[in-house]
Amino acid sequence: MTEPRAALDPEPTTGLDSDAYTLTVRQQPERAKAFHGAKEKDRKPIDPPPIVQLQISDPQDPAQNYLQSPYFFMCCSLVDADLSRTGQLSAGHLGEDPDTASESALLGVLVSSLHRLKDTNNTDGGFFVFPDISVRVEGMFRLRFSLFEMVKYVLREIFTKTVD
Repeated sequence: MTEPRAALDPEPTTGLDSDAYTLTVRQQPERAKAFHGAKEKDRKPIDPPPIVQLQISDPQDPAQNYLQSPYFFMCCSLVDADLSRTGQLSAGHLGEDPDTASESALLGVLVSSLHRLKDTNNTDGGFFVFPDISVRVEGMFRLRFSLFEMVKYVLREIFTKTVD
């Protein structure tokens, strides 16, 4: 017998709609050096690293048990600064070598699980940290963060936020 595969499900599985979730970008980079070399030592992570805070307003969870949930994760992608153009960028979209068109415009660790950390006011908070992201192309871009939750065998995209 085979294991069921995760499916992307637009329907809520936890009973909470997207209004219950708040994403706040606590730290975001303003500039990054584009990485063109083939050597790993030439790659410079964006600084400061992006940090996104998750808050869930759920009256049924006053103890904030979601802070310990291994089922929340966030993905980061690069999008055009002009939000009228949709979709994730790839090197091929930007006039780069067609042989690298399938490579992402970002390099590094583009997925983060939820981390329970102390906030600046010494309270517990849920944070997604992206310490190792490098930009592969030059230009003006925005970062897009997409929040997902895995419930049983269903993967649900909860929220997407594009930052300035």
